[in-house]
Parts: sequence; structure tokens; C-alpha cells
Amino acid sequence: MKHAGRLRCNEKGFTLVEAMVALLLISMGLLSVAAMQAFYVKQTFQAQQMFAADTLSTQVMEIILNNPTQVAQIPRMSIYSCTGAGWTQEVCDALREALLRDELAERLKDAELEVIPSAGRWVVTIYWKVGSAERNVSTSIRL
Repeated sequence: MKHAGRLRCNEKGFTLVEAMVALLLISMGLLSVAAMQAFYVKQTFQAQQMFAADTLSTQVMEIILNNPTQVAQIPRMSIYSCTGAGWTQEVCDALREALLRDELAERLKDAELEVIPSAGRWVVTIYWKVGSAERNVSTSIRL
């Protein structure tokens, strides 16, 4: 009976409090890793969208450079429904083909194109939406 009120120093194992604190720390670490992962997945998708839009604007620049005498202004319109005659139709067809070929259509679902002259140069802008925000990529060339 002499040892009944004292703690035994030779006991092995963890107390319930130690186990709960360890579990709490591990849970916080795993939740922070999951939050970082979600953030980086979102950032990667947005980077892919920007790359896809830049690729499309570069393709329009190549079409402009191939035949600069026929360059015409294209008002802002959806890439998927744009139509026109001559040069405009060539640009619209090339962009739709690029979207399908390079599997960019999923990244730029509501992409719009605009080609306008501005102070002696041509500016090609690709617009798209990310949630409720609108993003764009512009490329310009002096002819």
C-alpha cells in the first residue's frame, strides 16, 4: 500500500493528453499541406490558361506576318462563333483549329478575340473568364 498514491516512474506508453496533442499537431500539418495543394492546383490551371491564350495570340501574329496586306480589324467576338470573310475567316478558322488540336478548348471555354490597330501597330488580345473575373493577354506588332 505504500506505492498507491505515488506515480510509478517505470511505466511505459503515452498518456491520453499526449496522444491528443500529437494527433492535433499531425492534423494541422496535413490540413496545411492540403490547403497548399489546392492553391497550387488553382495557380497551375491559371498559368495553363495564360499560356493557352498567349499561344493563340502568337498564332494570330503569325497569320498577320504571313499576309500583312490583308490584315483587317476584328471587333471583340467569341472565338467559337466568330465568322467573317477573307482574312477574318482565316483567323477564326485557325484559332478554332488550334483550340481543338492543342486541347486548349477546355482551358479557354469562353475565349474572345480582338484585333485592333493602335498607333501604327496591331494589337491582338485574347480575353477569357476565370470565375467572375476577366483576364486577357495582348500581343502587338508594328507593320
